Amino acid sequence: MGLFSNSETTSKKNSIIHDIEMINKAFKDISLLIDSNGMNNTTINSINSILSNVEANITRMSSNVQSMSDSELTGFYVTWVDGRSIGIMTWIASFGTFMNKISSEMESYIK
Repeated sequence: MGLFSNSETTSKKNSIIHDIEMINKAFKDISLLIDSNGMNNTTINSINSILSNVEANITRMSSNVQSMSDSELTGFYVTWVDGRSIGIMTWIASFGTFMNKISSEMESYIK
C-alpha cells in the first residue's frame, strides 16, 4: 500500500516540477520584456498573453500542492526563476509576491 502512495506523491511532485519550469520561464520572459520595453500597453498585452499560456500550469500546480500533506511537502525543493533551489512553500510565496508586483506595476501604468 505504501508503494502506491509513494508513486502518487512522486507523480504529483514530478507534475509540480514540470509546471514550475513552465511558470519560471514565463516569469523570465515577463522580466525581460519589462526590462527591455518598460511598462506600456504593448507590454501589458504581452504579459497577459504570457500568463494566459501558463494559466493551466498554475492551476494544476496549485491543485497538486493543495492535495498533498504537510509531510509530503516537507523537504520538497524546486527551482526558482534565478536557478536557486527553494522549498515549495517559499516558491509559492515568491510566486505571489511576483504576481502582486507585476499587477501593481500594470495598475500604476494604467493610472
